[in-house]
Amino acid sequence: MAKKLFDSPYGKGVALNFKIDQAPYRQMIKDNKAEAKAREAARKKKEQDLNNILKSITYDDKNVLERHRPNARAEYAATIDDIIKYNKSQDLGSLYKRIGDFNSTMRTYGDEKLAFDSYVKAASDGNHWASQDYIADVNNTEISDVDIVDRHSDVMQYNKESGTFSEVATNKKDPLAFVNKAMQGMSPMFSRGDDGKLKSTGRLSETGDYLFLQSKAEDPETFYNELAATWIQDPENVIHTQNALGLTAEEYMEAPIKHARELLDPIASAKMFKEVAKKEPTQKDSKGFSFGSGGAKSKRYSIMATDRPIDLSKEIGGELIGYDISDIGSSQGVRKRPIKVSKGSYFAKGGDRFIKVSNAASGEGVNLQAEPAGIYMRKDKPASEGVWLKYRTSYAPSDSGGGVQTQTSGLSVPSVDELYSKTDAEVDFFVPINSISEANQFISSMGLPKSDYERLLSDLKKRFNQTTTQSSSEITNPFD
Repeated sequence: MAKKLFDSPYGKGVALNFKIDQAPYRQMIKDNKAEAKAREAARKKKEQDLNNILKSITYDDKNVLERHRPNARAEYAATIDDIIKYNKSQDLGSLYKRIGDFNSTMRTYGDEKLAFDSYVKAASDGNHWASQDYIADVNNTEISDVDIVDRHSDVMQYNKESGTFSEVATNKKDPLAFVNKAMQGMSPMFSRGDDGKLKSTGRLSETGDYLFLQSKAEDPETFYNELAATWIQDPENVIHTQNALGLTAEEYMEAPIKHARELLDPIASAKMFKEVAKKEPTQKDSKGFSFGSGGAKSKRYSIMATDRPIDLSKEIGGELIGYDISDIGSSQGVRKRPIKVSKGSYFAKGGDRFIKVSNAASGEGVNLQAEPAGIYMRKDKPASEGVWLKYRTSYAPSDSGGGVQTQTSGLSVPSVDELYSKTDAEVDFFVPINSISEANQFISSMGLPKSDYERLLSDLKKRFNQTTTQSSSEITNPFD
């Protein structure tokens, strides 16, 4: 009989009986599920982290000038691409640097828009200087940035790194208020000629009176120049001048004082001068000096004869004959005015120290604030050497050594401080009268009529003859 398939070799009645251990399989399934879950959680976290990062990268057209929106949008898109790339590679350093760069760029665009909006608002209030042409060109996207820079460099600045503009509307200033403040306390005075007489501008037909020009400044021309120089020290005043006169920055810089005067002179002149009817002036109207023994006197100055050594330098000589001048208006303090330091002048620095302005120096001369202090002739030189004027100033040439020094540099410089420095003590400088301008400068500084100057010069000649053996006939009078 044949064996059945499942017959047991060990005999009938013995069944197959075994179990498979499922624990490892179940653990594997469990681990796989946990790993998949963890990976999904990590993926979702990375996705959320990326979304959070992307949320911090924002862009809004309204914060950017229309002409710069294409660039800003391109920067936004490029930043997102870079962030995704850096996040995928887990290059967190580059990722956050890219975010910082983007935010910085957007702040720059935002600042540009805010500044421009402020400029537009200021342009409409009537109190600021702002260019409507510039505003129109910025708003016109058909005009390139290059063209805007070319056309409007006088009102805007261009940042080459960011490619953005910046501009500030400046305040309109009040030249009238400025002039009024400058003229506070100035008393009117009649304008006089070289002869000391009032300048007549016409005669009133009804009364026969003369019209005389009355000014608040003894030297209007100098006043105008000083007024203009003070005005342009304020940068906003400079911009006001440019706009009020329709000048470019380059045109203004060609002659700043001249242009400032174009603006201020009409205002100042209206307040400086006025025509007043007045009869032919009497003696009491004159600024003349009363002469006495050994000198003369006015309300302001005392002129006293002197014949004493004045140690100016070994070169110029030790003894001068002439007149010492002193300001007796002490209640109002010493009143200085601009005096031009001409070629051939000497600065006395004490002992044998002096500085000479060379006759070879170029330029027209520098104005220093000074007070007349004397008029002299040299006793050791021929009379033909002429007359010397002494002025007292608180400025001295900027030298460092002792002994004889010669200043040969140009006299016309942008600033007095380049050649001269302020001193604690008064310094004397001596100017030779070689021309009518030097004589007029002295006459004007003292309020001295020409006739009184001629008398002083005549008396000086007489005293020169009395104290020297030289003839005074050769004394040069620039008015001759």
